[in-house]
Amino acid sequence: MESESFGNYSLLRYPPGYPPRDQTDLNIRDINSLKKGKYLTDQCVDFWLKYVQTEKLSPEIQETVYTYSSLFYTSLLRGSSLNNNGPNGRRRYSRRISVDIFQKDFLVFPVVVDAHWQLVIVCYAENSNSEPRSKRPRTVEGKNTAEEPPMIIILDSYQVYNKPSAFVLMAAIIRSFLTTEWKVHRGETDFEFSPENLPLRIPDLPQQSNLSDCGVYILQFFEGFFTKPPSVPLLTFFQTSTDWIYSYTKNVETDKREHIYQTILSLLRSKQHQLFPNACRLLPKTTSGLPVSERFSQAGFLSLFANEVQITASESRKAETTKVVQDFFKTWNQTKFLNNSTSTNNNVKEDDLESGPVELEAAQASLGIDVSKPCTKVTVRMADGTRYTITLNVSQPVSTIRQFICQLRPSQASKIFSLVASYPCVEINESLTIQDANLNNSVVTQQMK
Repeated sequence: MESESFGNYSLLRYPPGYPPRDQTDLNIRDINSLKKGKYLTDQCVDFWLKYVQTEKLSPEIQETVYTYSSLFYTSLLRGSSLNNNGPNGRRRYSRRISVDIFQKDFLVFPVVVDAHWQLVIVCYAENSNSEPRSKRPRTVEGKNTAEEPPMIIILDSYQVYNKPSAFVLMAAIIRSFLTTEWKVHRGETDFEFSPENLPLRIPDLPQQSNLSDCGVYILQFFEGFFTKPPSVPLLTFFQTSTDWIYSYTKNVETDKREHIYQTILSLLRSKQHQLFPNACRLLPKTTSGLPVSERFSQAGFLSLFANEVQITASESRKAETTKVVQDFFKTWNQTKFLNNSTSTNNNVKEDDLESGPVELEAAQASLGIDVSKPCTKVTVRMADGTRYTITLNVSQPVSTIRQFICQLRPSQASKIFSLVASYPCVEINESLTIQDANLNNSVVTQQMK
């Protein structure tokens, strides 16, 4: 069967050697979002943040930064008091992170709200509490960070999109989360982060000239802020000059996407990062060669590369490239290389592979959705990396997602797997309803046991 969602299959996993939950997979659709005029996907944003922190920051600076996933703030928002879950909803995230985040000078939250990307950096949160406490070494690159004023900085390249109240709300949600974290890690129940001890700052920044480059800008802001850390106190730094960030973002709209894309191609040439041999040859040489369409199929992808090589290469090169793509699809029929567990199933049956629109429609229909009752969308990420977005009633049990998987791929009914929430990365109680499990508009992953 020809795959009509070819773009869901991952080519790159980064960084290598890390636990699966700390890695980011890039599939063809994520990579395609680097084409000019497209919105960057959350995976693409997460990848570049991890790449910069791992490859470009000095070891000393790396130790001062903790970067959250781009899905974290969305999950935090669902678990906030806005959804009547209060502190209990936020406490689940505390259990996910074993490190004392207040040992870090900077907490980075990539935030996407209504398809608009912003970057939130919590600076020197530990300094918000003036009470005596055990001191740790606080000198970083010659600067005593224990004397730095704590603050929340929101870096936004399209500030006219948000009203000031939106920034205030964002800061309030993060302060509430930090208060819960403080109680967990420090055991102090009478301390709360507030606008007085952790104020909000919104610096003047370069603004994008279009509607699609917000993701590109926050990646550049992150890279510029941490690769060129201020040598003066942070508050003074933002009050006196932002020339550094203006110069650093001068060509971001024309060059940044291509730079990220070329980095991905370079990583794909390394066996340490690739999930498929010769994966770099499955992609055009530049972002201009990426397809405009969001739909990917084997025939369409073969056609894309046939056109690419026809212009730049000989007939033998075109035949060679076509064979690489064909071998890629053949490999899909032999192995699951995207299982979230450490084991690999090398004997995948045909109905384990990605199903087409007919099977998907039948599986959705089998769930018995009542459109007159409240509904929500849930994205199901299969163990092999494919993703399906389904509609469910919020009153249906989580086990309905298992029913969908087994209906779509019958061989899964005899296999042992669990359903795992994205953040926090824990197994979901399938007897709960979609509403009670807090899965509205969320991602659920099939994890093989």
